[in-house]
Amino acid sequence: MSYDELLKRALGKGSKTSSLKSKFDKKKNYASFWMDDLGKGSDRFGISSDFKGGSSDVVKSIKLNSYRRAVANFVKILTNKEIPVRFHGTDSYTDGKAVTISTDIKDDNFDVTVGLALHEASHILLTDFAILPILSSGNHTEVEKRATRFPMATEGRMVAKELLNWVEDRRIDNYVFSTSPGYKAYYHKLYDYYFNNDKLVAKALKSKKFRNNKVMESWMMHIVNMTNSNFDPTAMEGLKEVTEIVNLANISRLKSTNDALDVVLAMMDVILEHLDFTPQSQQPQEEQQAGPGEAGEDGDEDQDNEDQDSEDEDQDNEDQDSENQQGGGSGSGEGESDEESDGEDGEGDNEGEDFTDQEIEEMSKHLAKQKQFTNDENRKKTASRNLTKKLEQVEKEGVTIEQVAGKYTCLNYDVTGKEFIAAAACQEEMVKARAAYSNAPWSSQEKKDAQAILNQLKEQQSMLDHNYFHNNCSTYVKAIEDGLLMGQLLGKKLQMRNESRERIDNRLRSGKIDNRRLASAGYGIESIFQQISVDKYKKANIHLSLDGSGSMGGTNWSNTVKLTAAIAKAITYTTNVSMQVSIRVTSYNSGPTMPVNYFIYDSRKNTLRELQLILGSFSPNGTTPEGLCFESMLKKGQLMRSDAEMDSYFVNLSDGGPGGVGTYQGETAKIHTRDQITKMRNELGMNILSYFMTQYGGQDFSESNTGRFFQGMYGKAATQVQPDNAMQIAKTLNNLFMGK
Repeated sequence: MSYDELLKRALGKGSKTSSLKSKFDKKKNYASFWMDDLGKGSDRFGISSDFKGGSSDVVKSIKLNSYRRAVANFVKILTNKEIPVRFHGTDSYTDGKAVTISTDIKDDNFDVTVGLALHEASHILLTDFAILPILSSGNHTEVEKRATRFPMATEGRMVAKELLNWVEDRRIDNYVFSTSPGYKAYYHKLYDYYFNNDKLVAKALKSKKFRNNKVMESWMMHIVNMTNSNFDPTAMEGLKEVTEIVNLANISRLKSTNDALDVVLAMMDVILEHLDFTPQSQQPQEEQQAGPGEAGEDGDEDQDNEDQDSEDEDQDNEDQDSENQQGGGSGSGEGESDEESDGEDGEGDNEGEDFTDQEIEEMSKHLAKQKQFTNDENRKKTASRNLTKKLEQVEKEGVTIEQVAGKYTCLNYDVTGKEFIAAAACQEEMVKARAAYSNAPWSSQEKKDAQAILNQLKEQQSMLDHNYFHNNCSTYVKAIEDGLLMGQLLGKKLQMRNESRERIDNRLRSGKIDNRRLASAGYGIESIFQQISVDKYKKANIHLSLDGSGSMGGTNWSNTVKLTAAIAKAITYTTNVSMQVSIRVTSYNSGPTMPVNYFIYDSRKNTLRELQLILGSFSPNGTTPEGLCFESMLKKGQLMRSDAEMDSYFVNLSDGGPGGVGTYQGETAKIHTRDQITKMRNELGMNILSYFMTQYGGQDFSESNTGRFFQGMYGKAATQVQPDNAMQIAKTLNNLFMGK
């Protein structure tokens, strides 16, 4: 029975192969349903076609982890168990406890890898892994009876193991087909990749050169490809009997791995009746046919040339003997395409008789791939140390990506977690330890001990090593302290938001009964009700977005951290205002430059001390991906919407226009940024305030091209203040926050 026939059986009696082909599109990536749509011009594991110079390992790591999590969900749904899914090299397999999937993922093998993960998960669910060690050790009596008939018992055990793996695969795959119809498309891709689409295998299945039932390789090739539409049960004497023993159409009758082993033992009984273990050098010349795994392996060119004439002379006789043995036909008619049928006289059997050396080599590779899939081989291959480290890092950091402006990839790091704060604290301690190490008159042993501490701190602080968080934690300490003092003044102004006013209107004809007027009701007075109105500010949330580009260094960044610390301190005086802080920069990867968001503070879970640590370790660098980062935050839902219970504010600190990412610059970047600000207002109802950070305080926007560019992006929301002028800053904030 072909794989298409198995599909039809799984889908229902009324299904037809033609409908299957339309139902399961071979060109479609079914995984795209649950993976991010990166847009036209992009692939999942490269980046935008707008860039030159290769993909980013960080982006690939993020996508690999996103993919792993999605596959883990599939596995959990299939097995109803918390089975770990991990990466390890270039192959997928299971050890009975976890599913391991390949890191070699591309667009064209996405669905195949999903199918492999599901296949391995079903092994965990259904396969008895205790059988294989018993079988391989020679302790299984029935297997040993057959294994000892081979020249070496280990060879017989390996044959039993390979056959058991294959039968067990068919059993568990049928289970998934029967119980999880939503996963059929992935299995369809899996079988097409390993068993159904290779033209050389189809050619080999129809060729008489690979129908030698005296060698095990021929048996394995036909058995492993039993689901191929070109499979012919009459290809070799005994193959039809083996096919009937397997009985793929009724594979669901096998309820356990032991049932599958019983089938394997019956298969081996038939196969052993035909195998010839006479050394090949002692066989008559006409019997020395190479199996598919033997072709071209001896490397003896002289012997090949010497035997060529003899092979040519005997070829007709061999073909005739083989044809008589097989009953004169290579196809059973089941699943055979029109191209493969040459009529009832069997002339199609001669198709593909001549194999070039290249075809034999390619076919051997494909058969090896099938064997690898069946036997879970090549488990020792590992992912590169660099990629493994990045996978662990981005998983721990929870880095996400978002496609913006149609063709750019934006990275989003959340460093508000406790592990990052601890890393920043280690960084601060590192500075102190280095100072003590370099200044103290220590002995060699003391220096050795101190160096060990330094190394330990360095390992802990590496979490923040993103080429931005590497400051010595002292450069901006004074600016942060000044900001905190300024925040106390601002906080007193913002305390107004905590206040509420209550007004009572009495002598009304409706409302709540006023107890003091209740006695008047007996005298025909109806205005005995009152209404209470409470006037108070709604809750508020502020998202403070900082430009971390290189041009913000020095005075601009000192003023920025001062203002950030001031606002963060001010809201601690309120009971209904929360705040987040993000820094936007560009990437430092070896690949193309990408926009990056660092989310460094959330007042709902971080303390001011933690903000000081993270903010104090940052050094501005790179370019300005303004609107790209804004769009990413909008798409990721990282900005809060204003509603009946809360007002949402977006405060920006920047020194000029965006640019420096691919072709994103100039007027195009200005318009795109302005569009994102408009979306914040119109779609999220956010109130916008944008500070123009310049060391030339008091300069009017119109006096510089940069200022005019800035005002073109933010419009009326653009403002300019002296960073040291607390009263001026308070006025701008009051104008923003005090409106109800």
